[in-house]
Amino acid sequence: MVLTVPEVKSAAGGRQRSWTAMGVELRVAWGSRLPFPPTGDQIVEDMEFPAPSEGIILTHFVVSADVAASRDFYAGVLGGVTVMEGGPTIVKLANSWIIINEGGGPTEDKPEVILDVPAEPDQVSAFLNIRVADIQQVYDEWSAKGATFLTPPLDRGPEIRCYMRDPDGHLIEVGQATGILGSD
Repeated sequence: MVLTVPEVKSAAGGRQRSWTAMGVELRVAWGSRLPFPPTGDQIVEDMEFPAPSEGIILTHFVVSADVAASRDFYAGVLGGVTVMEGGPTIVKLANSWIIINEGGGPTEDKPEVILDVPAEPDQVSAFLNIRVADIQQVYDEWSAKGATFLTPPLDRGPEIRCYMRDPDGHLIEVGQATGILGSD
C-alpha cells in the first residue's frame, strides 16, 4: 500500500508532500513514494526520532514475546506510526515512542537484570498511562479495533479512567482529566 498525500511547498521553496499522523508531521520529497506502513528497517524520513541533540526524551520500552503483534497493537489499534522495525521496533505514539523488543538475559550494562514479559499480569509495578481528551470516543474507537479493556471508563471524580492490556499483558491506563486540575 502506498500513502498518497497532498503537495505543499517546503520552507526552501521545493515541492514536497506532507501529512500529519498522531500529531507528527511527516514529509517526503515530491515524486517519491512512501510505503505505508513503513516496512523492514526503514525510518520514516524527517520524523522526529528518539535521539535528542540536547535535553532528554522519554520513551517507553516494552518487552514482547511477539514483537509484530505488539507493533500491530500500538500502531494499528492505538493509532501510532511505525518508525522502525527490527531489533528494536519503534512506534511513534502521540508525543512519545514505544520501543518494542524481545526479552533477554543480563548484559554488561545490566549484569543481573533479565527482561521478560509479565509473569503475573495482575501484579504491576509500572504501567503506561495515556491521557486523552475524550475517553469515551477513544474507548469506542480502540474497542472497535480490537483493544480489550478490563472495564468501561469509570468516573473517579478528578478523572475518568479505564485499563487495558497489550498483547503481552502489559497494563495500560487510559484517562481523561475532569477535576484533577482544579477550577479557575
